[in-house]
Amino acid sequence: PFYGKMDWDAITSALGKINYSGSLTFEADNFIGRLPPDETLYLAAEKYMAAVGRYLIKKTGL
Repeated sequence: PFYGKMDWDAITSALGKINYSGSLTFEADNFIGRLPPDETLYLAAEKYMAAVGRYLIKKTGL
């Protein structure tokens, strides 16, 4: 999220309006796949993507 063309404000707003209660999934392979092979970087990237997911869920207002 935020590195492509998706309008995440519109998406999270729409999910909130319909009281969506399913899973929120997104692809992060382009972000993580561009990192050099380093365990520390991968762990930091995974934590960042988890934080992005929590942020998107919070933005739905649910």
